[in-house]
Amino acid sequence: MVQHLAEKWQQAVTEVDFAFQPIVNLYTGVCFGFEALLRNFDEAGFGSIQAFFDSAFNDDYLFQVDMMLREKVFAKFAQIPFHQKVKIFYNIDNRIMILPAFEPQSMCDLLERYGLKKSSICFELSERHEFQSHVSTFNFLRLARKRTYKIAVDDFGAGFAGLQLLYRSEPDYIKIDRFFITGIAEDARKRLFIETIVNMAHTLAIKVIAEGVETAEEFSACRQIGCDYVQGYLIQRPTTQISTLNSYYEEVAVLNKKERRNKSTDKNLIENSLVYLEPLVAPNHQMEDLIEAFGKNKDSNFLLVINQDEEPLGIIRDVDLKEYVYSPYGKDILMNRSMGFNLMSFLKKIPVADINNKIEKTLAIFTQNNNVEGVIITEDNRYRGFLSATVLLNALHEKNIAVARDLNPLTKLPGNSLINEFIASGIRKNRCHKVFIYFDFNDFKPFNDKYGFRLGDRAILIFGDILKEYGVMYDLFVGHIGGDDFFAGKREDTRLDHQGLQAAVSSIITAFAESVVSLYDQDDRERGYYTSVGRDGKTGKFSLLSVSAALLFVGSRTEIIEDEELPGLIFDDDLGRMIAKLKKEAKSSADGMAIMEI
Repeated sequence: MVQHLAEKWQQAVTEVDFAFQPIVNLYTGVCFGFEALLRNFDEAGFGSIQAFFDSAFNDDYLFQVDMMLREKVFAKFAQIPFHQKVKIFYNIDNRIMILPAFEPQSMCDLLERYGLKKSSICFELSERHEFQSHVSTFNFLRLARKRTYKIAVDDFGAGFAGLQLLYRSEPDYIKIDRFFITGIAEDARKRLFIETIVNMAHTLAIKVIAEGVETAEEFSACRQIGCDYVQGYLIQRPTTQISTLNSYYEEVAVLNKKERRNKSTDKNLIENSLVYLEPLVAPNHQMEDLIEAFGKNKDSNFLLVINQDEEPLGIIRDVDLKEYVYSPYGKDILMNRSMGFNLMSFLKKIPVADINNKIEKTLAIFTQNNNVEGVIITEDNRYRGFLSATVLLNALHEKNIAVARDLNPLTKLPGNSLINEFIASGIRKNRCHKVFIYFDFNDFKPFNDKYGFRLGDRAILIFGDILKEYGVMYDLFVGHIGGDDFFAGKREDTRLDHQGLQAAVSSIITAFAESVVSLYDQDDRERGYYTSVGRDGKTGKFSLLSVSAALLFVGSRTEIIEDEELPGLIFDDDLGRMIAKLKKEAKSSADGMAIMEI
């Protein structure tokens, strides 16, 4: 019977193959690793991958099959010319960890055979399979961390293990299930879910991989939310041909270049603020090195630890060593290798953030952790430096000063450069509907001539405050173009409720008209009009101050031209004429609005 099973599964494993799909740094396009995906299972006589593993489990042969598959994966992975620089993500059936035949030591033999580093291996635990609270399971996870294997939670959000698996496994990576990624650019609820997961993961020093990214819009959404890596058809389909795999994917660089984003300033600020603390490398350094390092750095109460791939593992605090160092025999115990102490024995995780993150996001990651020394900064997942709380706050303050330069000095609303950044960000998201709203005071010059610039500025401030209030209420980006011209745009890339948005604009118009009445003298207020000189130089009667709004709904197929050599946006002549026409129509309309869809 055993011989029959061995022959059956050796034949099945011979029939199957593995395809590799790249996992790519979302900011740089550098390949971070490959997920190994089982292929040709149908040729081996199975209807699905799940059926393949279920059959092996039912035959009580799952461990043996898994070991044969691992060897096949590792042998193929070792043929990639740059395999030493990337990781292999291997899906492990959760049931294997509770089998009596399970022997973690067998992994070391495989890795040595193919010349692979332990840190190159990442086991993916699927949330789709039940995660059993079994002593063998925890032994596997503990041993994996001790031997510097990586752990990823796959299909996060799709199964029933949920936060318990996240808590128990203490993973290095979370892979967001493709259900949440598909259509994320058009689905505000999915964005909310992913933002919550990403923030939680980063707080726990876990990197986030977005699976199933197929469109530029999904890539952009994942980038804005703060995912660290992407995987999907947009980058490359799974392939069994390793000759087609790349160490760098230019498609990502092209997508990032097209993204008009305000991150270069943040990156420069962080780079200028970084403090490089000399790290210890695990497992190269021993306890003697740790004690010696603390002796050389008497002013530091912690030391950073990285692995051989320069990936940060955490810190070791001097306070955790004091009970050994200052006891009569404690230091000897630490130095005695037979006691099993190493760097990993005292390691504590602290927040980790990518150098490309906005400073506000990095600060948020820091503040969500209690009693931590600061944030470890990485680039392409490699250690770059350290930011203490003081340095991080100083960098944020410097950024705020820079941002203030782009604010309108009167209303403190975003000025033209930030408005252009908002518009540029919106128009690049194809297959999405956008809306741009232009506000313009009616007969503002006669009002200024009659009541003076002080009350004119007061009217502008009143409208600015109203726009801020409604911007928060309806999630609008609001800006001050200059003078009595203002701008608003819908933040979310969803199909917009036109009627709801028109009602919001109508409320803004009404609120302004009611608020500025107090600026007039009593006689003009009671008459409902005032006398002043118009633009034509003639004296006439003018209605009390009001504002008109031009609403431009831009469809998904509209082409808007941008000149890469010039700052801001260059709209084509037809679009410019549309905006001018809308403003004119709005001033003469009964409700103060004009609407156009293109």
